[in-house]
Amino acid sequence: MTFSAYLFAICTNHGLDRYRRLGVVFDFDATSKSYRYDGAAFREILRKHPRSPEAAEARKRLEPTPPAPN
Repeated sequence: MTFSAYLFAICTNHGLDRYRRLGVVFDFDATSKSYRYDGAAFREILRKHPRSPEAAEARKRLEPTPPAPN
C-alpha cells in the first residue's frame, strides 16, 4: 500500500479519526495490512501508577504477541 493510499484509508475511516482526535495513535502494518495500537496509554499508566491493578493489565497488553502459525 502506498503512503497516499494509507493516508486515504485513515482519513476515510471515521473510527480511526475519532481516536486520532483523542491522541490515540495507530500504526499501519503494510505486511499484514492492519492497524496496530502504539501502546502509549498503557506505558503512561505504568509510568504514573506502577502498582495499580490497571498497571498489571497494561503490562499484559504491552507483552509482545507470539507470531501466528502458518
